[in-house]
Amino acid sequence: PDMRVADIACGNGAYTKLLSDYCARITGFELSDSLRDVASREYPLANGAYLPLDLEDESWAIDDEYGAIFCMGVLVYLHTPPLFKNTLRKFYDLLKPGGSLITRDTVSKGKTLRVHHHNGSYATYRSRSSFIGGFEKAGFTLERRIEMYTRIDKNNAFYVFRKPG
Repeated sequence: PDMRVADIACGNGAYTKLLSDYCARITGFELSDSLRDVASREYPLANGAYLPLDLEDESWAIDDEYGAIFCMGVLVYLHTPPLFKNTLRKFYDLLKPGGSLITRDTVSKGKTLRVHHHNGSYATYRSRSSFIGGFEKAGFTLERRIEMYTRIDKNNAFYVFRKPG
């Protein structure tokens, strides 16, 4: 309840609003101006704010510290290994010692897959070992993995990583 929480790439703010009931202060970070507008209108926060953040701009910085970070379904859009590595390192730096990073992402059952979507975007599904290894190299420990669904070539799961301390 006295925790500060960051919801990275919060989209329309629905999860941010839900999480706001369980923390002292929450910040929803989102690149899209229109989604931040929807979040502010549809899911206003009494104990927080929605702020811009572009994860692809490797110079991003947040001058704050959080007890928990939520990042749902976003890491598959960090396509290059350096961008993925840099983002995880920054997430690590944002967390207080002992803090948790909770993510829900899809990983490949084998080698890395690049899947193109009908709208022209694409997702990079890293192998499970590459995905988890990226967090471990950034300093995190995997606390828990909860599988949501399995397809022929990939799995979707919640992952809870902890910053030691």
